[in-house]
Amino acid sequence: MALETGLRLVEKHLRSMKDTLEQDGHVKEGILYRTRCDIRSSEKPGMLQSIGTMLEEIALMKKEFSLGTQEDTDGMHMLGSLTEVWVTLEELRPDALRGFGRLSEASTRRLEPHVLRMLQSYHQLSEALQNSREDQSSLES
Repeated sequence: MALETGLRLVEKHLRSMKDTLEQDGHVKEGILYRTRCDIRSSEKPGMLQSIGTMLEEIALMKKEFSLGTQEDTDGMHMLGSLTEVWVTLEELRPDALRGFGRLSEASTRRLEPHVLRMLQSYHQLSEALQNSREDQSSLES
């Protein structure tokens, strides 16, 4: 059902925005990235009110159109993320990077072991996640 799927996507984005706005002066730091809040505090209440209004409309439409609730799991989200990780790691392999410009032989020798170790860890993580999800589903049966 297109309406249900579309509204679910809108709701997820709105809730993510709401969570961001409710974190005061947050900074997320990774190894290769940093995200900081650049939204003026004076604008946050109005933004939160608009988000609340939109969420209320979604709740009304759910009732009016008898829309269902989809249950997602952490495992499902992690599997989706793992797929993106795998594709990206495969694209970072020296042979794949050649399409974006030639790597020197020295760079290729230095890069490949890192990517291969990450792919090995990816496979371990993927297997652990699969086993975890299977264990969980057998508990629910």
